[in-house]
Amino acid sequence: MQQLIESGRLRIPEYANLSLILMLYGAAWCLAFGFSFIALGISTWTLWIALQLSVYFLVLEIGGARRNALIGAAVVGFFPTCFTLAPTFMSDVPFLAAQTASMLFFVRGRATRSLPICATRVTR
Repeated sequence: MQQLIESGRLRIPEYANLSLILMLYGAAWCLAFGFSFIALGISTWTLWIALQLSVYFLVLEIGGARRNALIGAAVVGFFPTCFTLAPTFMSDVPFLAAQTASMLFFVRGRATRSLPICATRVTR
């Protein structure tokens, strides 16, 4: 990732696990705040907070009480996998944050029965 920021070329070692979206996210974060592992850790920590907020709003969207939404967000936030990997630049927390946010948008879209912007309605 450091080479992508400094030279503009993406070179991936053969032993590396390719997670292109996570690499581009990290490169964008480092362009804004400078390259350091602390900056990458803070980026994952912000996604950990976004994961908790997504769980909170998802529970509220499906009809849960505020108390249950807070408990759900706390359980996910302090789940050992999320809690221990939050300050690292690993792919678990960003994946769970993206998955939970997409589920929230799906549930909200189904509840409002709204069509995507690109969809057209056929009227007769």
